[in-house]
Amino acid sequence: MGRALSKLGLFGRGALARLALHPPPPARRSAVPSALAVSRGGVWQEPEYRYERKFATHSDPREVATVIRTHPGHFREVFAARQINNIYLDSIDRRAFHDNVIGLDRRQKTRIRWYGERFGTPDRMTLEVKKRVSLVGTKESYALEPFEFSRGFSIGDLERALERSTLPPEIRIDLAEKELALLNSYQRRYFVSRDGRYRVTIDGNLEFWRLSQHDNRVLGRYTEPGAIVVELKYDANLDDEAHTLSKLFPFRLSRNSKYVAGILATSSGVFS
Repeated sequence: MGRALSKLGLFGRGALARLALHPPPPARRSAVPSALAVSRGGVWQEPEYRYERKFATHSDPREVATVIRTHPGHFREVFAARQINNIYLDSIDRRAFHDNVIGLDRRQKTRIRWYGERFGTPDRMTLEVKKRVSLVGTKESYALEPFEFSRGFSIGDLERALERSTLPPEIRIDLAEKELALLNSYQRRYFVSRDGRYRVTIDGNLEFWRLSQHDNRVLGRYTEPGAIVVELKYDANLDDEAHTLSKLFPFRLSRNSKYVAGILATSSGVFS
C-alpha cells in the first residue's frame, strides 16, 4: 500500500512551503537526447541555460492535457508518453536537499535516469548533473553502462557500474562523496509550442521510495494521489514573453522539487 504525501503539502501548503520561506573534459555523453537537448559538435546536451516554470495541480490528467492543447501557445503533443525513473545521489548530510530548501543561488543535484520499467536492466541509463544559477539552469548528461536495478540493489552495485563507465575525473571525484538517497518514478507527457520555442511536460503518478546503502527492498511506496506537475521550459532569452504565456495557465506556480518532496516524505523530517 502506498503512503500518501498530502499531509506533507507536496504542492506548497505544508512542510515544503514553510521551508521555502526561509566546460568538462571529453567524455561519452548520452546518445539519446532529452526533449530539449540540442546537438553541438555531435554532443547531446541541454541549451546553455534555460528557465523552468513549474505549476502544481490536482486536476484530472485528461483535463490538464486539454488545457495545454487549447493554450494560445498552440501546443501539440510530441514523443510518446513514458515512465521516468530516477535514483538521486546526495552527500551524507544531504547538501543538495538543504541547498534547494533554502533556495541557495548556486546549487546542483545529481541523479541517474532511465525510461520504461522500474526493475530490470534498461537499454540506456544516464548520469545527469543539474546545475542552477539563480533562476536559470542547465544540465550535463553522461552515458552510463546499464546496470540491473532490482530488489536488493546496493551502493556497491552502483559503484561497479560507475567503474565500467567513461566519466570525467572531476565527476568521479564528486560521485565519491555521494550516496544513494531516493528513488522516484512518474509518467511524463511532452508538448511543444507551434513555433518550437516552448516545451511543456506533464508529470503524474508520482511515486517515491527511500533508498539505503545496502539491500534495498524498494518497499514503503509514498504517493500523492492525483498530484500533477506541469513544467514550462524555454531558453533564458525568452523569459519576458514566457511570463505572459505562463499567466494563461490555470495552475498555481510552484517551487516544486520532486527530490525535496521525496526526501521530506520518506525521511519523516530526519533532515529538517
